[in-house]
Amino acid sequence: MPPVPTGWKGQCQSEEAFNTSTCNRKIIGARYDISGYATKEDDGKKVLFKSPRDSTGHGNHTTSTVVEHYISNMNYKALAFGGARGGAPMARIAAYKTCWSFGCYDINLLVAFDDAIKNRVHVISLSLILDAPQ
Repeated sequence: MPPVPTGWKGQCQSEEAFNTSTCNRKIIGARYDISGYATKEDDGKKVLFKSPRDSTGHGNHTTSTVVEHYISNMNYKALAFGGARGGAPMARIAAYKTCWSFGCYDINLLVAFDDAIKNRVHVISLSLILDAPQ
């Protein structure tokens, strides 16, 4: 992949179970926001990976659907075989984690959209999974 575009203004947050070496020319940014949860009283709910890291695979699944390069000889539980690639394999990823095992707060989503716009992201895609562990 070519170098990260010079107009990119984002960052790769290094936090729990996620460090900046995860970012490269493909994954150019990773952030998280937990401000909505932080304003609530502690109700005993544990936050897994207080970082951009995804613990369910939902983020990995949705991004690979879009940006994965061609992979041959794949199979899914021996039901489907062949090659696959994402819809835009030359695209780059800036991930903004906004939801947690206990839900999503509007403020977290709005902060992510604001950050993405400030960082000069070209396309914003939102994929939420609810009622699942972080």
